Amino acid sequence: MLIPFFLLINLRSDKPLVHKITNKSEKELYCIDAEVLKSPPVTSPLPLIAEHHIMIKERDRCRVYKLSLEPGQTVTVSYPFFYLSIVLKGSKIKTTIGGTSPHSITYENSTVLGNESWCTPTLDVTITNVGSTNFEQFIAEWR
Repeated sequence: MLIPFFLLINLRSDKPLVHKITNKSEKELYCIDAEVLKSPPVTSPLPLIAEHHIMIKERDRCRVYKLSLEPGQTVTVSYPFFYLSIVLKGSKIKTTIGGTSPHSITYENSTVLGNESWCTPTLDVTITNVGSTNFEQFIAEWR
C-alpha cells in the first residue's frame, strides 16, 4: 500500500512554522516538518550526482534527493554536506565507512518508514540493501 508522504521544509526563520494539511484520501498520511534556521558550516555549491540518487526538489537553501536501492544493490557515495535523512521505504541496510578493512567501519541497521536523522558530511560511504524489500530514502541537503 502506498502511503501519502509529505516533507515540508520551511526556509524562513522570521515567521512561525505553521501548516494545515487535510488528508482527502482514505489512506494513512505521513508528514514530517523540517525548518532551515541557518546555513550549516559546510555546504556544496554543486548538486549531488550519484548512482541511485535523483534530485526531486531544489530551493535556495535546500536540495532534496531520493535514494532508491533494490535488494542486493549497492552504492558508494560522498555526501559533502549536512543533511536530513528520512526513510520512505524501510529495509535492512549495511553501511561501510572508510574504504576497505582494516580501516573501515561496517554496521547493519533495519529501517522503517519515518526513521529520520541529522547527518554530517561523509566521504565514500558504501550503502547496501541486504534486506528483501526495496529501500527508499529522502536526503534533504541543507544549504
